[in-house]
Amino acid sequence: MMTEYFNQCVQQDGHVNNQNKFILRIENIQGHLIPDDNLVSNKVAAKSIDNPLLPFSNVDKSLLKQTICPIRYREFKESFPLQVRKNLYETTHYLHSANKLSNPNIQTKLLSSMSKTIMFDLYNKTLAGFFQRPESPPFYCRPFCVGLKALYSRHSVNTMMDCKSYLGRNDIDIIHGDKINQLIHVSQFILHLPPLSSPPNNSFVIHDDPSNYLLHHVNLVELLRQRAMVKCNSLKQMIVSNEGCSLEKIPKENQIQALHKCGSLAVNVATAHLEYKMLEDLLLSKTDIIRQPILSRLVLLDTLVKIQDDLGWIVSNRLLSEEVSMAIPFLIYDLSHVLTPHILTLVDSFELQ
Repeated sequence: MMTEYFNQCVQQDGHVNNQNKFILRIENIQGHLIPDDNLVSNKVAAKSIDNPLLPFSNVDKSLLKQTICPIRYREFKESFPLQVRKNLYETTHYLHSANKLSNPNIQTKLLSSMSKTIMFDLYNKTLAGFFQRPESPPFYCRPFCVGLKALYSRHSVNTMMDCKSYLGRNDIDIIHGDKINQLIHVSQFILHLPPLSSPPNNSFVIHDDPSNYLLHHVNLVELLRQRAMVKCNSLKQMIVSNEGCSLEKIPKENQIQALHKCGSLAVNVATAHLEYKMLEDLLLSKTDIIRQPILSRLVLLDTLVKIQDDLGWIVSNRLLSEEVSMAIPFLIYDLSHVLTPHILTLVDSFELQ
């Protein structure tokens, strides 16, 4: 049947019609994501206890609460970042009482905000652990702390605005300023780091099963690493184009000004590098997190949302094939659907005092 359909898609000159090609890609992706006992790929996935798209029930509430306990910042009010969690807690319980949590858009929006909040807190704990050791912390800790606080505060304001809109409020009680300058300084630090590696010549082309590629943390770490590297190389090229020399040859007191001339690219370099290091270091140092079904899915959801937010750039730079990229919205929806039954357990595990 599929052969007959494909033959109808082929034009007389032997090329596939673009519209039919798009439909064929959608059907190919759905074939891997829609439950069907006749599909070999789904039979294999169903046998795996590690398949993140399968429902789960074993949530250790005490361990979850202990793991996601946040780090407080001196630079903000005492309630931050607890205020972000309070907003998520109130919003989730309100939407539950109003029977609105069954809305897929609300599910994805809430869980995406929760997963990103938890990712920030988990990595903050990792960085804080370095300062509690007798030996000196790694050289990148302080710049990363600065950048992470900048990204966290930006995320917090956006999350609290979304929560207030659900609750019908318009007040935001948080001290927040422009964080671009902090991220510019982080990008300056990143440009002086040794290069990650050479960029790939071709995109990742996975024709057999896009979901199989995207549901493995190691593949996502590599994708974020490649993204950070390509953005960094682009920034270096822009600096050479603007200044006539590399950043290393520019006097240190003028480097920040040179980075400001690059506009949002410098901020994007800092963001991409921090997001890559967050995932990589978290998976390396917090292996127990991956063993918790709810946290492993939240980490996966957060990473896929980050990729989707930058998907146009990623695909245009051939870091991901079109076939694989088209599976991302389906996977985000499926992960949100699997996590929704535990959403109250998740917010009830937030430390709010």
